Amino acid sequence: MQKINTAVIEVKDLALDGNIIDNGWIENLRYDNGKPNMNAILILSEIYYWYKPTLIRDEATGKAIGYKQKFKADKLQKSYQALGDRFGISKRQAKLACDFLKEKGLIEIEFRTIVVNGKKLNNVMFIQLIPGELKKITGIDRVLVKDDPPVTTECKRVLQQDVGGSYNEMYHPPTTECKTNTKTTHTETTTKTTNKNNIRQIQNLRLRYSENQLKIIDEYFDILRWTRKHGKIADSVILKIYKKWQEYKVSAVMYALSIYINNPKHHDKKENYCYGIMRNAAAEQIANYQYGGGNSNGKHSQDTEKTGPSEESLRLERIAKEKGLVGADGTIKDTECSF
Repeated sequence: MQKINTAVIEVKDLALDGNIIDNGWIENLRYDNGKPNMNAILILSEIYYWYKPTLIRDEATGKAIGYKQKFKADKLQKSYQALGDRFGISKRQAKLACDFLKEKGLIEIEFRTIVVNGKKLNNVMFIQLIPGELKKITGIDRVLVKDDPPVTTECKRVLQQDVGGSYNEMYHPPTTECKTNTKTTHTETTTKTTNKNNIRQIQNLRLRYSENQLKIIDEYFDILRWTRKHGKIADSVILKIYKKWQEYKVSAVMYALSIYINNPKHHDKKENYCYGIMRNAAAEQIANYQYGGGNSNGKHSQDTEKTGPSEESLRLERIAKEKGLVGADGTIKDTECSF
């Protein structure tokens, strides 16, 4: 007989308390690129928890005599903010996840005006779970059948037609082709000339950045796309963003993107937020990020005021002042200069 791992014995008596995630949800609640929408799955598990009734037992006999619901109103009252706080995501991300669940027919959302303790509250959100649709995706064998033609083993890699998939894959076009049961599709970024030109221009603008910097940029766009309703950014908008970055030094661009990426509270803000960081960042802040004042993963140092600027940043600031590159407000002018 196989020896049982001691952890298995210990876990058998472990009582877990919390939400349940069904295997069928992971299989069915996916983005167009095939990746599970974990925000939507987590929020669905929370909604399911509240809608799962509590069993009422007779105190004397212990027999089940009925059920009661966990929430007080006729529907579950939860806001996007409350759902976001529950799982450590932004209000915007929670809304996108709820929109995804609505599109799947799993929930309905209603906004009401209610009165609490004599005070009138507008736009209070209520969520209705749709059990019939939930049953269709619940269970290990509940994978929904899609109408798309099956892809043969000859299809090794297909380029996404929008930024709904991996941003990094989108702008590193593969050269293989994919065959379906109806036709052969070559891995062109798009069939439209305008989109081809946009992709080409984006690829040229990316040459300005190093390999490590491009990893940060790709991560930024993977976050930024969720500031859009459907989690997608048009190529024309991405091109516009790259062109805007041309107005700033690479160091300022990377500083702003790192601040954005490493602070989840900023993830519901659009590209204008990073433009503001690039425009207002002082030479000392950028220098600290480049030369060690900030930590290695690009997070903004919170100890600058306590420890003071580094010798290297002071040297760079002094040179910048001598060359007339620092304005009266302490920000560096947008002028190329060799230090």
